[in-house]
Amino acid sequence: MKDLQASIHFLAQSELYHTEKPYALRYTGEKEIAQTNIKLEKHDDIPIHDIRGREREFSLEKNGFTISKMSSRMLYRDFSDPERVNAIYLHEVATHLKEMLGARHVQIYEHMIRKRHPDFPISTGKEYQYDQPTSQAHIDTTPSSIEALVARLNSDQAEGMQKHHLQCINVWKPLRGPLQDWPLAVCDAASVDADNLVVSDKVYSDFATENIQVHRDARQRWCYLSGQQPDELLVFRQTDSKRKEMGGGATEHTYLPTHPEQKPKSQPPGVPPPRSLSVADGDNLGLAAAPFLQGPVASGA
Repeated sequence: MKDLQASIHFLAQSELYHTEKPYALRYTGEKEIAQTNIKLEKHDDIPIHDIRGREREFSLEKNGFTISKMSSRMLYRDFSDPERVNAIYLHEVATHLKEMLGARHVQIYEHMIRKRHPDFPISTGKEYQYDQPTSQAHIDTTPSSIEALVARLNSDQAEGMQKHHLQCINVWKPLRGPLQDWPLAVCDAASVDADNLVVSDKVYSDFATENIQVHRDARQRWCYLSGQQPDELLVFRQTDSKRKEMGGGATEHTYLPTHPEQKPKSQPPGVPPPRSLSVADGDNLGLAAAPFLQGPVASGA
């Protein structure tokens, strides 16, 4: 096993958030309005536990995340073709989740491909072609944001869907492996204290939604899968309608910056930067869960 120590950014402890909800504008707003009031603080040397060889010990029910194997018809080059991603890969993920969760229905609402620029995290001063990793701990959704999303995507049947067990599930995988650079880390949901979770607003030009910011807590148990391969899906929960407590058994997550002692400062010749796929999907279940995939499969940040 390859346990690590990593730096992660968390929401700063501030009196401000006792009276003001954290927010971030995802568009250029009025000059007198700050783009965000979110203040982050960096925590170094956080233990990150490698679960390689112990994958079966972790489950969605107990820990909020699990590792699930899924073969795919997609080749690496296919992920540059949006039509193949939509027609083949997202269908494969939805089918896999439906079987895995015993879901009545799986609806993928978002997917994202991240391709790290060779210079990242050093800024190039230009806009990146692809989304880059983030080292900020967060949860992508809240129960109310998922209810609003279900209503927006399924206006004709949203009321009926919301009566069922609804989950928002993220699926994340590398597009090639073994992954050595900027892996995704998740926090064991059993170690999450709801008092350290703060709902925040993401405001776009035409709508607003919510996610959850995270305060650092020494009791948090962070995990990752070393050498993750493309057929190893990291499946983790973001919202569960059956869990009414703050966070609802959700799994905090972040990317892990590669430390100098773990990786050369520059990529070896001929070795491209890592690529990952995240998916967000929502699904309607009776006794099963309805997932949303984000990021690489169908829903990150």
